[in-house]
Amino acid sequence: MNKKGFTLIELMIVIA
Repeated sequence: MNKKGFTLIELMIVIA
């Protein structure tokens, strides 16, 4: 279940 193609892990990576 990807929200807007962003997952919790991916979101943290993008912010980092």
